[in-house]
Amino acid sequence: MVTSGDSRGHGWATSMLLTERFLVPVLAALVLALTVASIPTRVAAAPADDIQALYDEAKADLKDGRHVFALKKFKQALAMAQGDPEGSWRMILGAALTYEQMGQIEYTLEYYRIFLDSVEKNRAAVTDKWTGRIKVVEEQVSGLENKLLEERGLIQVNSNPPGARITVDGNVPGADGNATTPFPVYVSPGSHVLRLEKDGYLTADATLVVRVGEREVRNVQLAEKRAEGRLLVATGAPDATVRVDGVAVGTGRDVSLKVVAGPHAVRVERPGFVAFEKSVEVGDGVIVRVEALLKADTSAATADKAGAGTKAKPRLAPLWGYLGGGGGVALIAVGAVFSVLRNKDVDSIAAIDRTNPATLTMAERKTLLDRRTSLANSVNSKGVVAGVFYGLGGAAVLGSAVYLVFFADWGAPGDQPSEPPAPPVSLLPLPGGAGLSFTVGW
Repeated sequence: MVTSGDSRGHGWATSMLLTERFLVPVLAALVLALTVASIPTRVAAAPADDIQALYDEAKADLKDGRHVFALKKFKQALAMAQGDPEGSWRMILGAALTYEQMGQIEYTLEYYRIFLDSVEKNRAAVTDKWTGRIKVVEEQVSGLENKLLEERGLIQVNSNPPGARITVDGNVPGADGNATTPFPVYVSPGSHVLRLEKDGYLTADATLVVRVGEREVRNVQLAEKRAEGRLLVATGAPDATVRVDGVAVGTGRDVSLKVVAGPHAVRVERPGFVAFEKSVEVGDGVIVRVEALLKADTSAATADKAGAGTKAKPRLAPLWGYLGGGGGVALIAVGAVFSVLRNKDVDSIAAIDRTNPATLTMAERKTLLDRRTSLANSVNSKGVVAGVFYGLGGAAVLGSAVYLVFFADWGAPGDQPSEPPAPPVSLLPLPGGAGLSFTVGW
């Protein structure tokens, strides 16, 4: 039998343990929710006298049927008695007896098991008087569980690693709403959804079918959550092979794959082209895009030309020289147009200057003078614009000439390139749409 610290408490505790009143006090639960915030919280590291006083108040509330207040005070005293095994046991049993009087058999069993676990961890503190109480509690656990299983089923939920948060049908079991594995869950018969959550691990879900009186052990292996990101490699070529950390992961214009967060080495290979290599850092939940700019491999062609006594040079198309020269000519033509317009304004000023002022009225002379001033400003502006276009056009023509003479590869008569050069503008698929890829050196 469970006894308290004095002879008066001995009789009180014994009567509580032997009670058979298993009611479901819905009203008491409502009162608990409404009044829990109104009871003041005591300081954690309180003197033993304060803990004893709170314990006595809880016993008085329990004796008078004020279960809500008794339960709150027992739990407050339990938090204050941490580090004192014997004092903690008294508070745990007080809370268990309170739940029993309230008809909450499931929560009663939970606190009895908390008591037995605490006893097991503090065997050195067990005295003769507690040995008898432990035996009574073990008998109570067996009897109450059998009674509870007349209407429910039992699922012993274990996980590896332990400490996972439990929810059943979206509700957290346990008297204090913080159940973690390992934990026995009593549920009504039927289908239920079990969920286990633990920081750093993937959520585990399972559907359970429970029968009345059935006892089941459910062991769940939690999978460690890996920090992952996504790597997108744009090659622009259908025959390009993508390797990540030395492993071939795909071939094509665009290769997408999930990778573990962290550093990775990307390598893109294509026949006839120099391999593209780049090191990237992929963050958790981050998408990293790599644009692989492949360049033609000219090493073989260079060796062949060197053996023939000729010096290889990069293959640069003359087209760019033609385009630049044509653009330069167009700019010069625009400058010429402005020069013509400027000369017309100069001729108009000369005509005004030849006019005899004596033949004009004052108003006509003023109008003519304003006209001459406006034309003079126009001459200056058009001259500046014409000079700018002449300068730009001349620079473009000169640059194109230098390009054609020194850099363009005209090739020998009858030569045919082994592979057509890539166009300067091509359509490159991008995530969520398409974009343009520009290639220099067509």
